[in-house]
Amino acid sequence: MICPKCQDDMTEVIDSRVMPYGVRRRRECLVCDHRWTTVEIDVDQYKTLQRIASSMREITQELGKMNNA
Repeated sequence: MICPKCQDDMTEVIDSRVMPYGVRRRRECLVCDHRWTTVEIDVDQYKTLQRIASSMREITQELGKMNNA
């Protein structure tokens, strides 16, 4: 993986955790010491998350309309 800060490819995974939605990995650049998190989910879970997010947006919009009325 390429470091988002210095663009070097000398990186390593320093922590991995299995989550309900996929795998969360903590990564570190060996050149600039920058750390970041990546999340890996499978396609079916991604589609489910998209549907949930869409439903949440619709509910939020409806609540906003009700509060402004």
